[in-house]
Amino acid sequence: MPPDLTKRKTFLKLSCNLEGANVFIDGILIGATPIPKKLAVNPGWHRVRVVNPNAPPPQFSMSIPDYQDVYVPQGRTQKIRINLPIEEEEE
Repeated sequence: MPPDLTKRKTFLKLSCNLEGANVFIDGILIGATPIPKKLAVNPGWHRVRVVNPNAPPPQFSMSIPDYQDVYVPQGRTQKIRINLPIEEEEE
C-alpha cells in the first residue's frame, strides 16, 4: 500500500545568485533573497518571479518572461534556482 501523502507538507525551496532580489510567488511579495527557509505552498502550479530592484530598465521592446512556472507535487519539497544577470561594476 503506498504511503498517504495527503498529510505531508508541500514546500518550495528557492535559491538565487543575487542577494537582495525581491521574490514573488503567485504575485505575492515573499521577501528578499536569500530566503533561508522552505516556503509552505499548496500543491500544484506556482509562478515564481525574482526581480533585481537595482537592475537598469529593459533596453528591448520585446517581452522577455521574468518568471518561472513551477509544479510542486503533494507532499514534496520542490527546489528551484534562479540566476539573474549581474551587472559588472565599471572601474
